[in-house]
Amino acid sequence: MWWVGDVMGVLIVSPVLLTWIARPRLAFRGLRLLEIVLLFGSLAAVTQLLFFSVFPLTYAVFPFAVWAALRFGQRETATAMLLIAISAVWGLIHDVGPFSFVDRELSLIMLVSFLGVMAVSALVLAVAAHERQVAELALQRAHSELESRVQARTAELASVNATLQRANRARDTCDSDERVAP
Repeated sequence: MWWVGDVMGVLIVSPVLLTWIARPRLAFRGLRLLEIVLLFGSLAAVTQLLFFSVFPLTYAVFPFAVWAALRFGQRETATAMLLIAISAVWGLIHDVGPFSFVDRELSLIMLVSFLGVMAVSALVLAVAAHERQVAELALQRAHSELESRVQARTAELASVNATLQRANRARDTCDSDERVAP
């Protein structure tokens, strides 16, 4: 079972390190900053309640992982997963919480299964949400580029149309002068 620690390191710790190294600063201001503080504050309270008591509601932390994934991104989701993992492991070490069984091997298997499902699900959702945001931005850019091209073409067509109308009027004037002349 020694490899379990390696797997959990890859699933839980590596995403936190990689995402925080890539973007070390928080860019949240105002209500967004308040929301992230609310997210992690309530997540800390819920993990304390769930992993340090006998309540069998371990998956009640799942909405917080979804909240982090959809509203904030990969870095915050990975950090939320780390907070959940630390709380769950801490509860197991102190023989409290839903993963505290008489059989230590069963406790470890249940904990790893829970953390694996949580981490993979939340991180995949965070990546999908990020890809959707990137696609929406690309769509908005393409839309505004298309709008500017349509405006430019409309102006060009209006100019050509005005030139043709002047040419038609000049031709009509010449034709009417020729009919009057004989």
